[in-house]
Amino acid sequence: MAFFCVLPFGVKGQHEDGAPEPGHDTGAPVIPMLGKKILWASLLAVVFWAATIAMVVYDPIRIKS
Repeated sequence: MAFFCVLPFGVKGQHEDGAPEPGHDTGAPVIPMLGKKILWASLLAVVFWAATIAMVVYDPIRIKS
């Protein structure tokens, strides 16, 4: 899920570059930067995972009965 969130960041389509390759979609990225996006998605997933674990362990929303 985190990967799909960071996937569109920094994308420059071939139609923005000026000369799309024949037979390619004009919206296809010129340089997809997948390695960088995988790193950012992993870091984002670790942050969300840590927040979830903290919520489970420390239970900040306690309902007093």
